[in-house]
Amino acid sequence: MASLSSSFLSSGPGPCNTTSQVFQSVTEACKPYIDSLQTCAVTPVNQQTRFQIVNQTANCIGLVWETDANSALYDSYIANLGSPPQLTRNESCKYPDFMPILQHTCAFDYSQMSISCTDSGAYAWNMSRYLDCATETTLQYWRCTQQKAYDDIAACVEQTAVKVDWIPQFQLYEGAKSCPKTSTYIIAQALSMASSLLYIVLSKLYGRQMWEMIKVRFRSSKSPPRYQLAQDEIRRPETRYVLKAHKLLKSVGEKVLTAYLTVLVLHRSHTSGILSMSQAFWQAILLYSVRPRNAPFTGLLGFYHGFSETGLADVFADGMLSWVAGTSLLVRYWYIFTDPPSNPAAPLAALAILGHGALLSSAPAFIFLALILLLSWIVTADLVGGFFIFLAILGIITAFLCFLPILGVIEMIAMTVNKIRAREQHQRLDGEKDAPRWGEGLVIDWPAFRKAYALMVASSIVINVGNWMFFVMFLKLQGDLFCPSDASKVTLIWILVPLLINLIFSVFEDSTDVSAH
Repeated sequence: MASLSSSFLSSGPGPCNTTSQVFQSVTEACKPYIDSLQTCAVTPVNQQTRFQIVNQTANCIGLVWETDANSALYDSYIANLGSPPQLTRNESCKYPDFMPILQHTCAFDYSQMSISCTDSGAYAWNMSRYLDCATETTLQYWRCTQQKAYDDIAACVEQTAVKVDWIPQFQLYEGAKSCPKTSTYIIAQALSMASSLLYIVLSKLYGRQMWEMIKVRFRSSKSPPRYQLAQDEIRRPETRYVLKAHKLLKSVGEKVLTAYLTVLVLHRSHTSGILSMSQAFWQAILLYSVRPRNAPFTGLLGFYHGFSETGLADVFADGMLSWVAGTSLLVRYWYIFTDPPSNPAAPLAALAILGHGALLSSAPAFIFLALILLLSWIVTADLVGGFFIFLAILGIITAFLCFLPILGVIEMIAMTVNKIRAREQHQRLDGEKDAPRWGEGLVIDWPAFRKAYALMVASSIVINVGNWMFFVMFLKLQGDLFCPSDASKVTLIWILVPLLINLIFSVFEDSTDVSAH
């Protein structure tokens, strides 16, 4: 092992004889954990036990480095890790030695550390990147020994673990026997969007007729169908837009619920042991919320009467998600522009596409903020006063976002009450005069709004071009770093949850429509 350490140190920041002591200490102090990690067992080992070994090994390596290889310090800390699980070695099966793979994989991160030599030992600063690399190398060693042949394990670990130098770890490996191809998730997302869009179109064209047939079939309606929105009425250019809270709730809720269920399925409580690699639950939800959306397509359909409410709600919700999730995404990946990875192996062109995708995803939100600030200054003609008005407007928008679920539920209650009243009166409420105002939504009949709506649709197109750029490039850059155990469940969630939510709201809207009873 001494020769290995010397070779490894030659790429380091400079001569420091005592630095080899750290690597020797890692080899000796962490030997029980490393031995368990590279043991090919006689009987199958459950994934939780494997993860325990990985966690103990990674933490042991970190403790030795953080205590400057001072055995008086790290021995007591390592004792708290507990003993590794005892595995019976299968003599006919072998895994490659872990330490040479670790040293080669993290050589660049080691070279970036600041190390000073004293009589008492070697002291290192800026070691966080190296320790992150070491942790990921330990995880990928586990994955590659499960998925690859002996001769391919070292290359498998090195090619994947080094990626933490330029893109944050998103999902810890948890024992999957294989990693789905990137195209699996891209195809699943495309199918999700296509199926939801097809349902929206078909339900608008034929949903009313089917609902009336169901009512007649089960005799909830004693009269033959009397309502049918004519095809030419559906295609009529819209001049009077209505923003309904329950449709906004559906549009935002569908994306957030899908993201939440995705994170919930992928989340494993035992992975929290590796703190440097853990992903915040909320950050994961935000990231999944910026997957490509259908808003540009429904927005374009919204220029016509039959789809105007859905289109307006979707592009409005798209702007809201750009405001919250898009801006958070840009903040997280802003380092691509300000502090690009220094590792020469980093794919800078792909990272640039990722960064510009995040920028486009949030661009309309930032432009909107800039316009509000500019108008506030123009109206008040006062720099300080305009800024306070700007903050007040932001507060109102934030309050609206927070109360949106409540507003949506109130509107749905109102629609239900209106339907009950219409039944009790045994009359159709077709006339504008007789129609109940409660739950009607925000009516916008301003002639110039159609131009404003066109700008909203254009913004939605920009947002989703950015979403596609980020989504595809993120998956490609992650590669086998993103190797969840429940990939099939994720793809099912992406396809089925939006369809189910669309179905539920479609049935609700048809059943509470006061223009028919």
